[in-house]
Amino acid sequence: MRRVLDPGTLRAAWTLLVLAGTLTLIYRLRTVLLLLVFSVVFAYLIFPLVKLAERGLPVARRCPLAIALVYFVLIAVLSTLAALGEKVPEMSTQIQSGRILGKRALGDSYAPRCCC
Repeated sequence: MRRVLDPGTLRAAWTLLVLAGTLTLIYRLRTVLLLLVFSVVFAYLIFPLVKLAERGLPVARRCPLAIALVYFVLIAVLSTLAALGEKVPEMSTQIQSGRILGKRALGDSYAPRCCC
């Protein structure tokens, strides 16, 4: 029996088929893979903080407690920064108008001048 395609052609076709399947799978799972990449990078970045927090904890169950502590501190810091970020424009306006700090505290050079 004679072969229609030689082994080199079959190998190249198989390679292209596997490559196309792999690329299709990566394309379909792109959101999950992106989330996985961000999770790995985040875990890599907080690992030194977890190791630092582990030092001050008791020996029993210290790793889960350290992870929880680091997450709690990060969430607290980020939520505080977010809350302050919303208030900065309003506080800036109040400082410039003299409502937060009195005009004496700012001095005459920083006091808003009336154009009337």
